[in-house]
Amino acid sequence: MGRLMKWTPIEKDVLSELYLVQELSAQKIAKMVGAKVYQIDYLLDKYEIPRRTLSVANRKYSVNHSYFKQIDDCEKAYWLGFLYADGFVTAGNYVGLSLAVTDKKHVEKFREAIRSTHPIHIYKTNGYANTEYARLAFASQEMTRDLENLGCFQHKTLLLKFPTEQQVPHQFLKDFVRGYIDGDGSITTGGKNSPLRLRVCGTRELLEGLKIYFNTILAPDSISNKLEKRHKDTKNNYALSLGSARKSLLILHELYDGASVFLDRKNDLYLLKKAQLQSSLPEMVGV
Repeated sequence: MGRLMKWTPIEKDVLSELYLVQELSAQKIAKMVGAKVYQIDYLLDKYEIPRRTLSVANRKYSVNHSYFKQIDDCEKAYWLGFLYADGFVTAGNYVGLSLAVTDKKHVEKFREAIRSTHPIHIYKTNGYANTEYARLAFASQEMTRDLENLGCFQHKTLLLKFPTEQQVPHQFLKDFVRGYIDGDGSITTGGKNSPLRLRVCGTRELLEGLKIYFNTILAPDSISNKLEKRHKDTKNNYALSLGSARKSLLILHELYDGASVFLDRKNDLYLLKKAQLQSSLPEMVGV
């Protein structure tokens, strides 16, 4: 039995004209006729109207396909790091970013950076939490190829490695790392004895490279922490945790201070913790 509709369904020929000829999205059609998107989706299936693929939709929109041709500035390095953590590259040369709707502004920042005119769609998961997400996706063979050359590829989660000097030049490494931490890192409070804690998740190979980079910031001090297994399994999924408030703040200061692109809530949290710690750690005054 189909879903009950409390609106007057539009006729098949009208829907076909809007969807196939005028190439309007289900979202736009729903808004035009005062319906819900799922109701339009239901009618498309009921009328057996063929769905458009992303490649067809892309004909209407544009993007800077060569954006990731070479990492030669801070912004590109940042977005590469963020895509390492939270982006996706899929079969069919699709590139995209999907974040909780509360971080929709960050998806908009990415869209602006790559000069994309593609729409950002809001959708809900079917799980228990019924979470809303903001999603930007488009087809780009050139960008897919460039991202793969930069170490960001399909099914990357358990295979990522820390980028080489050829992939991300040293002068842009802190921007890459900030992007990765904005995606797969957390800034937390560990209690009275640990007012600031930095934790980053990833593969063993990526985190070992990240640890080496952190040590260049802390030198002559260093991080002695061993990587932690995130789950009781054999998957290449680890975490690097810094319980030292001083070390965490020094690293965050290097990454976020004066940065031009960042996840707003992470930067705000860094600034808050910085203000709190400067009053309790005299050696951090001026950082």
